[in-house]
Amino acid sequence: MSRRGRGLVAAACLLALLLSGCWNRRELETLGIILAVGYDWDEERQEYVVSAQMAKPQAMQTEAGGGAQGPTAHVFTARGKTVFDASRTLSLVATRRAWWGHVQALLIGDAAARRGLDALLDFVERDGETRPLYYVIVTKGWAGDLMHLRASPESVPALGLVSLIRSAGATSTAPSARVFDVSRAIEAPSAALIGVVGASQGTASDLGGPTREFQLDGSAVFNKAKLIGYLDKRETRGALWVRGRVKSAILPVPCPDEPGRHIGVEVIHASSEVKPELDQKGKVRVRVKLRVEANLGDQDCHYQYVNLDRIEQLDRVVGSRIREEVEAAETACLALNADCFGLTDRVMQRFPSYYERVKAERRHWPMVLEIEVRVRATGAQLKPPKPK
Repeated sequence: MSRRGRGLVAAACLLALLLSGCWNRRELETLGIILAVGYDWDEERQEYVVSAQMAKPQAMQTEAGGGAQGPTAHVFTARGKTVFDASRTLSLVATRRAWWGHVQALLIGDAAARRGLDALLDFVERDGETRPLYYVIVTKGWAGDLMHLRASPESVPALGLVSLIRSAGATSTAPSARVFDVSRAIEAPSAALIGVVGASQGTASDLGGPTREFQLDGSAVFNKAKLIGYLDKRETRGALWVRGRVKSAILPVPCPDEPGRHIGVEVIHASSEVKPELDQKGKVRVRVKLRVEANLGDQDCHYQYVNLDRIEQLDRVVGSRIREEVEAAETACLALNADCFGLTDRVMQRFPSYYERVKAERRHWPMVLEIEVRVRATGAQLKPPKPK
């Protein structure tokens, strides 16, 4: 073949490539975009139950444009002997092919969590469509039931749930965790904490009927990938103080010398320094030092906090409140026989040979807690309004 002929063949091949479509393209109108998925375990039938919240783009566009309102998502449910089996069976009940690339939240029911996260995480991390960036959260009941809630003012329930999880840092009473966080946490020797979501009690809605909303409710405690119990909001924050994961918090503390009145203190920064050390008997104890900075947000007291003595008194009161939360978490975790503070990880890193000798029977470590609180600002109000 001549040089000109070879050039014509190459040009024809290039043109064919440019004109051909993508071999694995998926048209948007044929896909069902899953935004949230819930997994449950049916003990009686020994099956996994998957509930997928599938977005309805046309309804969302109608609502955004101010047209007729309707449900912007639909929930499909399927069963299977494995997580993959249940997920694939969705194709038999959904009118569109399920697309998992935009999942925002993974809900795990109590029974499935007690069975273990191994199978769920194995499927999620093997699947090529999903990304390990979405949030994982536990439900105390059936995860599929929460898939039907509507999170006002969001039009899509999954997006409302994600917004709620992201705002949890304002109170630090429920930990947020993504898939890759959970995978790493369950492989550690310490217990893993995952946030818990439930439903609020029914209240009257603007449309006249009762409505229920998502609400965060503390944390679930996992040991070796299996759910072993729960911590309430106060106990959860107590554990997060030690783990260094308190971002913000509002602490109402009693007014000194004025029973029944309170001061609202806003935590603006908190850090935790965890240091295992050997005592005189050659045994390990863990020294934990918390440093907390806070501002005075409001007060019900009748005296002003503009002098050093009052501020130092407030520092001590806030420190006592934090210590109470840590001790409440310690009591709850002792009952579960779990290290909710993550101290075991630090001991293993600092004293590996000692840890190897005692790891079979030790899940708790003597803890020396030191708390340093500094109330930095009292706001523009120098003294509280006082009626004459």
